Amino acid sequence: MRHTRELSTSTKTNVMCSSQILRKFISAFFFIIINVGFCFSQKHADYTTLIKNSTGISGLQFSPDAKSLLYALSKVDWENNRRRTEYIIFDLATKSQRVLSFKEQGANQPAWSPTGKHMSFIAISDTTGTALPQVYIQDWPNGKAVCITASRSGVAGFQWSPNEEAILFVAKDTLQKKTGTERFVQAFEVGNNSYTT
Repeated sequence: MRHTRELSTSTKTNVMCSSQILRKFISAFFFIIINVGFCFSQKHADYTTLIKNSTGISGLQFSPDAKSLLYALSKVDWENNRRRTEYIIFDLATKSQRVLSFKEQGANQPAWSPTGKHMSFIAISDTTGTALPQVYIQDWPNGKAVCITASRSGVAGFQWSPNEEAILFVAKDTLQKKTGTERFVQAFEVGNNSYTT
């Protein structure tokens, strides 16, 4: 004699949910196995290829009116054994871009003034008689660049004042030139420090 009993609706639902979960789990398991196998079967690029094709983006800054984005794009130049950096202004409305071109040698660190009327940057200048990095400023977008500093040790960085009336810049201290026997004196104070004991 055969006994049959009908399952309740909640039991049927639980059985159906369990079978659906099991099916999804098995599908996911096989998907992972296939993809892991595929990844291991692929040839991976060696380190030199990755470096050769690498591109870096840095120095992102919005224009004061928030309509443009200025950034540095650097690529490896294998022929000359160096990284080449371009400074690009991306127009957020038109999605167009403009590569900044500088006549000055070694131009870097471009920055808008607080109102956006001027563009400033550091470039090599011989205003002190030796080629050193100095701060340049130009009317934006088509003004002529003018060197505004004459640091005897070169400029390492700069910052506009909020009212746009001054620029603060960073430079190394220049040592006073010694004469006579003082040129050979390199005295220092000995103390209880890690670098002198």
